Amino acid sequence: MKKIIDFTTYSQNKRTQIESYSLLDMILDSNKRKEVYDYYDRNYRSTTEEDDICNKMRGKYRKEDY
Repeated sequence: MKKIIDFTTYSQNKRTQIESYSLLDMILDSNKRKEVYDYYDRNYRSTTEEDDICNKMRGKYRKEDY
């Protein structure tokens, strides 16, 4: 069975728009860059593995080292 995708819905999908930005757009256009950062930051969920790694890294640095 084939999936039928409505082009209008597809083109209005925020993820599709963001994924279509080129690297050059990201470098030169601060508005697009902010839009991408906001999109991914809003949808970000940390994992326990990431949290453990981050906490171990933080433990290696002491205030005296600054």
